[in-house]
Amino acid sequence: SEYRPMVKKSAHVLESVEAAHEHRLVVSAVTMRAAEIHQWLDELTKVRQREVAMADHRRWWEKFWSKSLIDIRQDGQEKEATNDDAFLVSRAFALERFMIAAGGRGEFPIKFNGGLFTVGSDRYDEDYREWGGGGFWFQNTRLIYWSMMESGDFALMDPFFNMYNKSLKLHEARSMRWFQHGGVRVPEVMMFWGGYAGETYGCDRGDKPVWAVSNPYVRHSTSQAVELLAMQLERMRYFDIPSRAAGDFLERLLLPLLEGVMTFYLQHFQVDREGKLVLAPSQCLETLQEAINPLPDVAGLVHVVQELLSLPPSFLPASVRATLQAFSSKIPRIPTGLLGSSRQCTRSAQILKEDTLACLREGGEAAAPDGSERILPAEVWRDRRENIENPELYGIFPFPVFGRSQPTWQNISLEVASSSYRHRKVACNVGWCQDIVQAALLGLVNESAAMLVDRARAPSLRFPGFWLQHFDFTPEVDHGVVAKLALQRMLIQFAGDKILLFPTWPRGWSVHFRLHARRNTVVEASCEEGQLVFLSVSPPHRAKDVQFAGGVCRPSRQDARAVEVQR
Repeated sequence: SEYRPMVKKSAHVLESVEAAHEHRLVVSAVTMRAAEIHQWLDELTKVRQREVAMADHRRWWEKFWSKSLIDIRQDGQEKEATNDDAFLVSRAFALERFMIAAGGRGEFPIKFNGGLFTVGSDRYDEDYREWGGGGFWFQNTRLIYWSMMESGDFALMDPFFNMYNKSLKLHEARSMRWFQHGGVRVPEVMMFWGGYAGETYGCDRGDKPVWAVSNPYVRHSTSQAVELLAMQLERMRYFDIPSRAAGDFLERLLLPLLEGVMTFYLQHFQVDREGKLVLAPSQCLETLQEAINPLPDVAGLVHVVQELLSLPPSFLPASVRATLQAFSSKIPRIPTGLLGSSRQCTRSAQILKEDTLACLREGGEAAAPDGSERILPAEVWRDRRENIENPELYGIFPFPVFGRSQPTWQNISLEVASSSYRHRKVACNVGWCQDIVQAALLGLVNESAAMLVDRARAPSLRFPGFWLQHFDFTPEVDHGVVAKLALQRMLIQFAGDKILLFPTWPRGWSVHFRLHARRNTVVEASCEEGQLVFLSVSPPHRAKDVQFAGGVCRPSRQDARAVEVQR
């Protein structure tokens, strides 16, 4: 039948041309770039051929949904209960994948502050979003893309990586203009072409030097580029290494960014008498805005360098390996101890490390009242918090130097990392707060499960995937993706090429899942009432790398037939 347009009567009302008892409304979107308007109109005509468009639509979604799944139910429960914890967590995972797929297939990354589905209100129209429309905030956007790997949504990651890759030359030119040296420093708030957002850089410059970013929350922040490297490195490990696909990814994305990041750190910061970099002036994320050797930067550099050096010698070029080994010797030690800094030193931070530390430690106070060792947010810092991040925990996530599946680094035990988590300054389980992911990586089973349920039960609009605003905007995208990421890490983690199953899974929940693992691997497993009953690993040779890391969901020794490994 012929489609007829409807007439817009107001912002919220459409009216048919003729009265009728039944209407079928078809919403068609054409997002292609066309050189001529007739090309765009031709494509729109094809979309209007509903049967063809619907067939393509169904094929895409069927392929998408087949990539991964997580289905949880309470132990002993045969029927699905639509208001119990297990159902709500499963639903949150599925709806978040839908939100990501619906909003993530364009040329640019998903907007953290509302995603594709911003909504109007009495105060704002439908196109409004808090925290700006044109800029991408790295701290918020990254979490969406961290969550895509285990679920196998790799193609949806491309817009995020491509946006930053295309802007590398601009970052290099800006470093030369601002600081008279090379290298890449990725802005926290970046327009899609690579420039700082105007309100962040500051439009009323006065006599400020060109490098002086007006917004103190991001003025000296440098960890964004390191985390982008960590994300690219983790994405690359989902290819089979070595392989052509992994090699292309390494050459096209990772190595250019790696060179820019190392160049920036080596040329921007001085070294102390031991040859270690002194990261100053610097800051710990947005929270501690005056710091030396901030933990996020230091842990990020340690993690990225060690992970790259662990790659097969035949895969990583020898010249890159040699450069990494030399750079590794210059990375500061991860800060641990009992002392913090309660005030800012009046001296310049651009001096030798020993003098700076001695100055800043005047008037230091104990950061651990019980006398136990902690991971510290920086080597020294001014203890005035401007946000609610916990920088000291970035060595757990996003830079897993510490965790149940990680080897001991710098003689810092898992208990020190767990103690640092328990005594964190701010406990937060909404929006972009990542406590739940860190709890999952530390193996805190009950705490992870409880926080997961709290997130799944958080208030939403009528559609339960539209979480209400906590920090950013409605729908609150990060609230759902952090829950999704934590749930995946409760089911699967990695130690090199080893696949660790059910590392943080609670008793009382049966689960069937299909998730992706490193080296082009897919794992499907079922755990019923604490017992593993099905396991499929593809390709089959990766089954030898599977380990059962949690207290439940292990294969039964009494009945070997309970576990099927697909050969």
